[in-house]
Amino acid sequence: MRRCLSGWKVGPLFADSIDIAARIVQSLRDACPDDTLYVDAPDNNPAASELCRQMAMQEVFGCVRMYHGPPPQLDHARIFGITTLEIG
Repeated sequence: MRRCLSGWKVGPLFADSIDIAARIVQSLRDACPDDTLYVDAPDNNPAASELCRQMAMQEVFGCVRMYHGPPPQLDHARIFGITTLEIG
């Protein structure tokens, strides 16, 4: 988690389950209770979308990933927050 112009940005966020990811996000929320917490959740992991829904998060920015060549082989089920665009 790092400070951004408004609120705090989380990413990447890796977890073995939605329950673990929820505990991580809740801990981060507890660390900045009066500020906004942003997570770039990938839409190719349904559990990440479900986590955002359960935690009453709202989409404020959408982005499409593009690859030159074949996409990398990743364990998408463990990715709850991508490395943010600000990091690259």
